[in-house]
Amino acid sequence: MSFHPFSIANLCLLVLSAGLLLYYLFLLRRVQQKAPAAHRSEIQKPFARFLAVYASCMVVICLLAANGFFQEITTPPRFLLVFVLLVSGVVWLVKAKTSTMRFLQAIPPALLITIQAYRLLIELVFIQYASEKIIPVEMSIHGRNYDLWIGVLALPAGFLVAQNRTLARKVGIIFNALGLLSLVNIFSIVVPSLPSSFRLYEPLYLAAYFPGILIVFLASSAVFLHILSLRQLWVRNTGRAARHFPERTTFLTSSSTPNAIR
Repeated sequence: MSFHPFSIANLCLLVLSAGLLLYYLFLLRRVQQKAPAAHRSEIQKPFARFLAVYASCMVVICLLAANGFFQEITTPPRFLLVFVLLVSGVVWLVKAKTSTMRFLQAIPPALLITIQAYRLLIELVFIQYASEKIIPVEMSIHGRNYDLWIGVLALPAGFLVAQNRTLARKVGIIFNALGLLSLVNIFSIVVPSLPSSFRLYEPLYLAAYFPGILIVFLASSAVFLHILSLRQLWVRNTGRAARHFPERTTFLTSSSTPNAIR
């Protein structure tokens, strides 16, 4: 197995990661523009802090990968550090108070769904990686990875959420549930593929190098975006938004209409 840092597949990972980072900054800017002026700083701060911590963790992980930290086979695998950070992020997003997540009400629901289309591009890159034996074939569409279809469904699902207020919540929940199940399936392949004594599949070398480690950023972003979307849909349905974000209640009642996405 030869790993070329500047292969077309790796350059695609760099471009996708940069594009996703810019999208996060766009969402943060959206929150700054839509939040009530009187509470703007308070509302945007949790989102800004989350992005700052998330970006910092990814920088550290990338530096470790660039210095060969994940290439050494140990028990337990050093890559478990990444899973610990991912689980920590998930726990925070799930358990965060509704008042902390008020920034979601300044983001049209479709924006958290349509961006998942980037997973289609990831799966196309995975096909190339599998042919180079950098990842096991089970992680590609030729094996057990069907995440490509989540990327395909993201655009029509986002369109329905934006255009059809009646179906918006159901479509959003179904799409996010399918997306999370798909990611669970991928993780069930990743763990037994890590270079270790309990490996079941061909070894997964991708995440041991830079920029291959960026796949962690792209995969964890998919998880976080699903959870944020589900939190948003849940708040909109229960009416808690009116108690925590009264100035923007009118935004919530109209954000799934066609004009809300503009």
